Amino acid sequence: GMTQEEQASLFNRFSQVGDAPLQVGAGLGLCICKEIIESMGGDIQVQSQKHVGTTFTFSMACDMATYRRKSSADATPLHIPSTHILVVDDNLINQKVLKRHLEAAGHICDVADNGALAVSFYETHPDVRLIFMDIEMPVMNGLVATAKIREWEAAHPDLHRVGIIGLSGNARSEHIEQALSTGMDEFIVKPYEKTVLMQKIAKLLESYEE
Repeated sequence: GMTQEEQASLFNRFSQVGDAPLQVGAGLGLCICKEIIESMGGDIQVQSQKHVGTTFTFSMACDMATYRRKSSADATPLHIPSTHILVVDDNLINQKVLKRHLEAAGHICDVADNGALAVSFYETHPDVRLIFMDIEMPVMNGLVATAKIREWEAAHPDLHRVGIIGLSGNARSEHIEQALSTGMDEFIVKPYEKTVLMQKIAKLLESYEE
């Protein structure tokens, strides 16, 4: 939760509250949300109590949308062979959702809560063919973990190269470029669609089979 003083500057540009060592991002998210909502004639509000919690609410008037659910005939099925995949994310909900998608597609899936655990798991499980790596995690972030995995692979040239797909809610081009330059093969911005997820898997596994 937040104090009244912290709430007063919450929607300002580059404003962040809380302990500095735990802050992530540029402090623009809520400011952008407020601008978008107000540009659509709505408003956003916050209710917060220190050491208790925070609730954000927003309202806006929208036209009723028409939606047609895609039928099975609309999509081209992807035939992806079952493979061993490691999901690395400190958010347990994200872990479970992604793991459920992958197992439903027939894959073997393990999880790790941070980059350090991911590196340790991969070094003892060389049958892992693909890793979904969150970028921002405690203990060891996804960029450092990816670099360490690539270093370990360089020291063991007899083993296959594992595919690494970065996951992040940050869609800035420099953020994506940094992830790819560290050694990641692909990058998915959260939230993602299941079809995009499966397309990335198929593309990466196919490239490694060539």
